[in-house]
Amino acid sequence: MIETQPIALAEPPLGIAPPKPSKAAFGPDALYAAMSCGIVIQDVDTTVLYANDAAERILAVPTGGMLGRTPKGLYRNVRREDGSSMPDDEWPTTTARRTRQPVRGLTIGLDLANGERRWLRVDAVPILAIDGTPPRIMSSLTDITTCKRVEEELRASEQRFRALSEHATDLITVLDGDGLILYSSPSHQSILGYAPESLLGVSVVDLLHPGDVADIRASLAPWAWDTATHDAPGVSNRMEVRIRHANSSWHTLEVSTNDCRSDPAVRGIIVNSRDVSERKRIEHHLRYLAHHDMLTGLPNRALLYDHLARELEQSAQHGRMMAALFLDLDGFKAVNDTLGHDVGDLLLQTLGQRLCRCARDADLVARLAGDEFLIVLSDIGSGDDASSIARGVLDVCARPFQLAGHTVSVTASVGIGLGPLHGHTPEALIKAADAAMYQAKHSGRNQYRVTSDE
Repeated sequence: MIETQPIALAEPPLGIAPPKPSKAAFGPDALYAAMSCGIVIQDVDTTVLYANDAAERILAVPTGGMLGRTPKGLYRNVRREDGSSMPDDEWPTTTARRTRQPVRGLTIGLDLANGERRWLRVDAVPILAIDGTPPRIMSSLTDITTCKRVEEELRASEQRFRALSEHATDLITVLDGDGLILYSSPSHQSILGYAPESLLGVSVVDLLHPGDVADIRASLAPWAWDTATHDAPGVSNRMEVRIRHANSSWHTLEVSTNDCRSDPAVRGIIVNSRDVSERKRIEHHLRYLAHHDMLTGLPNRALLYDHLARELEQSAQHGRMMAALFLDLDGFKAVNDTLGHDVGDLLLQTLGQRLCRCARDADLVARLAGDEFLIVLSDIGSGDDASSIARGVLDVCARPFQLAGHTVSVTASVGIGLGPLHGHTPEALIKAADAAMYQAKHSGRNQYRVTSDE
């Protein structure tokens, strides 16, 4: 920009006509021609008296094509910085002439005759006559069209990012090298209950479940938390972490990270997260259904066999004894036939609850099928311990059940298999306990029997 003050210019002597417009009529033309900014001098009626080559290039006018013309003949419209049309009385040359003061650094847009829009930064300086009147205005024009375009593209990009961020259903977080939050998207409010601004400066570690902190640090090492050794961006593998909700509950997030600390536009670690709590809940429920009896909620055959295999392995390794109690109800068919299957189902559910109360914390109660149940006794001292528990099981089975307004009385037959004495595999031990149960049933029911060692 040319920084000038109002210039006092003596009027030509009487009888001498003012000079005709020409490129060399005012000032050292060589100096103006060397300038990268445009220089334009206009008469009191806005006629162009001088324009250097840069001005003609900026305004897309052929050499000498500006001389003797007025602005309205050079461009179709003048615009404010916001793009709206600028009235004639706001033009920088008009303002400088009216106020007799320089106008500096005004950004305007010109709609040129060729249809192109140029953005200029304009200084307009009045050249005052001796009597103080401003017969002429000198303007300097700097073409900022490219800068303006870059600014608009950047602004549009920021607006797109803001719109995407504000409407994203995923969480977008930017961390510094120490794990402090530099940015959090508006979705933190709807998903985790935190106002985005309340998270600024907070350590992400403070939001993590204590059981996940070590895993996160190990997964992001070495680059994510070490600014000293950071060389290039990197994307981590996806991982799942638990984050504390504002209501103190825990949400499971699937996260991926991208180290953009070397990117001047970001200067941080971008963390993209998706709330998968509902998916995890469904997965957990499906796993539960795959391993539990739908009617009683007890472990089913699949979970039973897995648990029994581990118990037998532990018993063999440590020289301990365990047991399997195979239980079958006496008279269950009569309940179904006389009172209906709904009452029969209630009986099985209630019996399952009673058996769980009989078992110890380390034991497992499972439903095999129909009215058959199996109790896995972990780490017993001897077969007598299993017999004692079996007597308790017979007692709770024989107590009357109050079901849907009916008093139902049943008994049970129990077979005991000792592991690993009577079987080294789940199948072998259950078969042995089943055989012992049939011995009890054939002996009069409401009894238990231990598998014979023979």
